[in-house]
Amino acid sequence: MTSKHHKLIINNNKLLFAIIAILWLSVNVNAQVSTISALGGEVWYELHSQNSITGNLNINIISYSNPTKGEIFDSHIGIYNYPMGIPVSFKPWQIDSTSLNCNAVYTPPTSQPTVGLWQEGIFLRVPQYCYQNNIGGFPIPFSIPFIVAPPANGWVIAATSASHERDTTAKNLNHFNFNSQINLFWDRYYNIPGYFTRIYPFPNTSGPHNDTSPRFASDAVVVCTSGDTVNYNPNIYDADGDSISVDWDYHINGRHAAQYTTSLSAWPIGNLPQDISAYHLFLDTATYKPGYDFNKPLPDASFNPNNIAATLDSNTGEIYFCCNNPGNYSAAVKVSAFRNGYLLSTTHREIFFTVFPADSNHDPIITNPNSIYIDTVFAGDSVSIPFYISDLDSSQQITFNASGYAMDSNLLVDGTACGLPPCAGFSKLPTVGFHALDTAIFAWHTSCSNTSANNNMITYNFNLTAMDDNCPIAGMGNRLVRIVVKNNPILEASQPHCTQVSTNTNVIFLWNPITDSTGFSFKKYIVWTSQSPIGPFMPLDTITDINQTSVVHYATNAFSNQLYYFIETVSSCSPIYSAFSDTISTIYLQLNNAIDIANLSWNDIRYDTINQYYKIYRSIDGAAWALLDSCDATVYNDSLSVCSLAVSYYISLSDSNGCESISNIKTDTFTDITAPEPIVWDSISLSNNNKIQLAWLSSNSDDVVAYIIYNQAQAIDTIWGTNSCVLTNYIYSDTNNCFNISAMDSCGNATLSDTNCSIELQTAIDKCTQGIIISWKANNDTTLLSYDLFYKQNAGTFQYLANISNGDTSFIHSSLIENQSYCYFIRAKLSGNRSSSSNRKCIITNFSENENKTSLRVASVANNNFVRLKIESDTIAKSDKYIIERRDNATSNFVNIANISNQYSALWWFDDAAVDVQNQYYQYRILSENRCQEYDTSNYAQTILLNIEQKNGSINQLQWNSYQQWSYGVDYYIIHRIVQQMEIFPYITVPSNSAMQYSYDDDVSEFENYSNGFCYSIEALEASANIDTSFSNTACIARDLDIYIPNAFHPGGGINEVFKPVIPFLNDNYYQMIIYNRWGEKIFETTDINIGWDGTYKSYTITTGVYVYIISIISNGEKISRRGSFTLIR
Repeated sequence: MTSKHHKLIINNNKLLFAIIAILWLSVNVNAQVSTISALGGEVWYELHSQNSITGNLNINIISYSNPTKGEIFDSHIGIYNYPMGIPVSFKPWQIDSTSLNCNAVYTPPTSQPTVGLWQEGIFLRVPQYCYQNNIGGFPIPFSIPFIVAPPANGWVIAATSASHERDTTAKNLNHFNFNSQINLFWDRYYNIPGYFTRIYPFPNTSGPHNDTSPRFASDAVVVCTSGDTVNYNPNIYDADGDSISVDWDYHINGRHAAQYTTSLSAWPIGNLPQDISAYHLFLDTATYKPGYDFNKPLPDASFNPNNIAATLDSNTGEIYFCCNNPGNYSAAVKVSAFRNGYLLSTTHREIFFTVFPADSNHDPIITNPNSIYIDTVFAGDSVSIPFYISDLDSSQQITFNASGYAMDSNLLVDGTACGLPPCAGFSKLPTVGFHALDTAIFAWHTSCSNTSANNNMITYNFNLTAMDDNCPIAGMGNRLVRIVVKNNPILEASQPHCTQVSTNTNVIFLWNPITDSTGFSFKKYIVWTSQSPIGPFMPLDTITDINQTSVVHYATNAFSNQLYYFIETVSSCSPIYSAFSDTISTIYLQLNNAIDIANLSWNDIRYDTINQYYKIYRSIDGAAWALLDSCDATVYNDSLSVCSLAVSYYISLSDSNGCESISNIKTDTFTDITAPEPIVWDSISLSNNNKIQLAWLSSNSDDVVAYIIYNQAQAIDTIWGTNSCVLTNYIYSDTNNCFNISAMDSCGNATLSDTNCSIELQTAIDKCTQGIIISWKANNDTTLLSYDLFYKQNAGTFQYLANISNGDTSFIHSSLIENQSYCYFIRAKLSGNRSSSSNRKCIITNFSENENKTSLRVASVANNNFVRLKIESDTIAKSDKYIIERRDNATSNFVNIANISNQYSALWWFDDAAVDVQNQYYQYRILSENRCQEYDTSNYAQTILLNIEQKNGSINQLQWNSYQQWSYGVDYYIIHRIVQQMEIFPYITVPSNSAMQYSYDDDVSEFENYSNGFCYSIEALEASANIDTSFSNTACIARDLDIYIPNAFHPGGGINEVFKPVIPFLNDNYYQMIIYNRWGEKIFETTDINIGWDGTYKSYTITTGVYVYIISIISNGEKISRRGSFTLIR
């Protein structure tokens, strides 16, 4: 046999030949081996847990065996570290066989064996040079519920199949790399390969947990010829997308529990309980031959220098080797699955290798013109890889197939016959029996179904296999296509721009579009809305167009409520990710009608700092909208100058992108009731002809239509328009030269200015200095600088006399000539080159008069214990010192009671407390020191003294002296009465006459049931317009009680039916009446003056007789008692 050197990339996925019978010749004695029955396999599971302790576990076994050699035994499942060991029996399912000399055929059973009781295997005999595809790959499922959680060292699901070794002629070893168990008759029970998977405690102890252990798309049997360079890919995939790690593992031998009695070693994977019940197997590690170990399962260079020791890729599980030593070998690997760094499971798998002697056959070649077989894409991308197939052996026919977890079993693009649709396939299906194939295309349209929530990317391996028809060992060309499908990137949330409330109450919600760099990540927008910032939010619309940036919310109540919106951006795959924007609300404008002021308020929606100012728009009476103002607050007051017109408003705010949020519109009817701002006086001056000139600055209010001129509160003129601010129409008079100007708007609202008076200049003779005193009222203008005084003598012209500071209001023009006429006026110098001139005042010098005219206006009793004086000073002939004098009654002399200095007020008061107002009346006068150090005497004022006397009957007689000394006398007197601390109305008035004493009799009989206490005071009113009033002292009287007690009464007689005293004006602080019979027994008592005795005692009528009374009274603090007898007449 001619040797050859091949390079094989093996990725079988149920198409790789499992060895049924291997019998081959070799020149090397070491190549002689016996036949085998069990080859390899694995266990995988699906676990669904509702919580940490309850769920369902589905177990699947894939077993590879050689039914042509030895006996076929039932296999068993054992779950260890679980409260119950659960055995299950099943048979492997064989399909077909192909002989090495291409003519022997083994026909398998026609039905699947029944899962059930354990039974002896059946001896199967086929021609010696025959091998067969292994149907041990058929998964045998088994499902159990569980009600406990895995312990710390996990559950172990273990399965076994027929023995590794069975040779009926010589029980020698046919595996080159490890020893088998030898035990005569029972050897068929030993050397059974154990496949197991360990399930570790669930990472999520509070919620559901679902997991599928790693699986293999390639068979656990590898066939090659001597010298081939082999890259075997097991096509490991995890349906959950969990991360995997692959390591070499120890072989496991099974030993039958019932027959094997020697000491047992512990599990190599933890201290697990050993089940010794019938038909369960103990597992133990194998013993390796020299030169081999668990991590060196194939011959290395020490066996043949051309050998390449087997290496294992820990990420993919690929085994790379070159073996020049024909024979049978076995290896074991452990696949660990991780989720977020947490170990979920480990799967132990045994792989069988057969190395045939070299031959001259050439393997078919799969070639990619671009030499690209690996790609990384996002879910949703399409993959397209062209390739072609050729074979150097021109006489052979090639069969094409492909495998992989996501490969359609019918090789159709977008098919569903794979582990995870949409499936990969080929756009040009290769045909069976070709010698060469030009440009087929591997195609795959990925989707989110090809991603996992547990891993950001999943690697998919696809093995493309081209097999020729060489016999006995077919040549096989492989090409691995590796596609990494990445989860689509998570897109950030779209952010809201603005909301716009339309006039029909619809709301337009706008947002910024997002960018999807892959073109596959974006799924949809979901717009949510609510009437409350805390929800509940309801979906408004779903948008699948990534470029759409607005949605209309129809028929909302945005005119009466604030509405809230946010947008959810849904992207990525596993899991689908929702990114939520900030929440934005409509601008909800509220309008409060304050008649002429629109109080606007709205909610603040500013969420970027680019634009901080809201714009306020206004429309009056349906006119076009106009920008009213802008502000950075959320309240605004608009003072309106309209008369019963509808005014509308809305608010807007632009964000940094220029998107304008628009509020609802609010409308109401307003009427201006706010008066314009007042005018500012310019000046009041008098012209040469004594015409008064008014000048003012116009009001700052825009809606002023007229100015109304007032003199002494009377409107005297109206100036229409706003430009006329000077008026010269008024003739000066000695009085009433004060004016107001009212600014009036179109609605009739008006604002009165401050009162401004002309400078009224007065003159007086000052005989002390032989001059004239010029005085004036200070100018009202707060910007007064100073005064310029002008004068003329007789018929001369006015000339400048003096400049006077702004704080002075008088000037003495001294050393003048007797009997000359002097005229004066003064000019106030104001800021801004303004001025205001006074009236012109002339006087003839007569130095014989200079009396101070200080007046004692009134003297009045105050608070019933002191006298208050009201004094009016002479403001022309001012005095620096005043003496206040008093005398008792009218007969004594005046005495000095006070000296007052530096009192310059025009009106002032003085209180005299050293008086006895209940027993005396007093006269007062004021002495004023003039400029010549002489004293001028004022009028005098006399207080009122009131006295009261009780007269017969119910008369209180009042007597008082007249008030003195008003110039016009007393108009009339008012008598104030107080009964039981309440003043009685109406007042009693007494006309004034020339009498010095007054008397008045007050009949108080109407008050005899109230009290015997009365208080009075007298008020005198000045005859001249009642400007001043003077009060007397308050005098009180407690009337003596007149007590009348009857001496008999007649119950039932029609009159005098009850016995009680008559006591007018009784002060009812205390009253008691007690009645006794003649035996001294008390038969009646009362404390109510209004209740008398009706002649009964304890509801019995009392007979005629004489009875005794005792009456006790306390009135005005005095105790009064009356005792006596009376007669009851029947």
